[in-house]
Amino acid sequence: MKSSIKTKSLQILGGGVFASAILTVGSLYAADGNLETPANTPPTQGSGASRLSGNSESANTGGADSMESSSTDSMHTHNRGKPSDAKSFLREAIAGNSAEIALAEVAERKSENPDVKQLAQMIRKDHRQANEKLKPLAESHGLAINQPLDSKHQKQLERFQKMSGAEFDKAYVTDMLKDHQKDIGKYQNAIENVTESDVQQYAQNTLPTLRQHLQHAENAARSVGMDQTTITSILKKSNAMGGTSDEPEKATGSEKSKSDSPDSPEHLH
Repeated sequence: MKSSIKTKSLQILGGGVFASAILTVGSLYAADGNLETPANTPPTQGSGASRLSGNSESANTGGADSMESSSTDSMHTHNRGKPSDAKSFLREAIAGNSAEIALAEVAERKSENPDVKQLAQMIRKDHRQANEKLKPLAESHGLAINQPLDSKHQKQLERFQKMSGAEFDKAYVTDMLKDHQKDIGKYQNAIENVTESDVQQYAQNTLPTLRQHLQHAENAARSVGMDQTTITSILKKSNAMGGTSDEPEKATGSEKSKSDSPDSPEHLH
């Protein structure tokens, strides 16, 4: 009997101690939760918030890097110019060669200056050879070498056919300066950016000839009475266009009246 009472007393006592311990722990947690965070202490973020913040910072940093990269790529693309694919380059090279040949044939007949005639003969011969070398590359890309001039080049050719004498000579050498300066840019661009090795090799092999043509065009320009300041100005304007397009240079203001003059024909290519 006494043993039973003692056992029950111990059980009651143990339960009371356990309950008291639970109440004490609960009070401590409650007090801790009610504590105010000091004003100069930043709130602590949970792991989810921390990950979200980290992702946000990463996204912001990545976005800035992406914008900078995009701007740099855009600038480099602009500096390199177009076209950078083989077929576009070949198409322009074919059109350029054909236009140079057609105009050179007219120059050989109409020019009264021996230096201009010599320039035209060189250009006709060299661009025909260039087209012959270009033929297998063009065919492999589904392009034809022997095709008539497009309407733009045909109209430009007709403008030259209406000129004669000194007027023709000056217009022809001006056009050769502009065209070959831009051609050099196009071929350099192809060497740097076209991925097909055979097309790169064609551009690499042709580039010295284009530079030689430009040098002879400068000599012919002096022969028809152009001073070095005028020649340099023509080359700078052509170089500023980057050699990236066959589109004619847009003139504004007083330049428009000059572009309408017979001495300032549109570019052949």
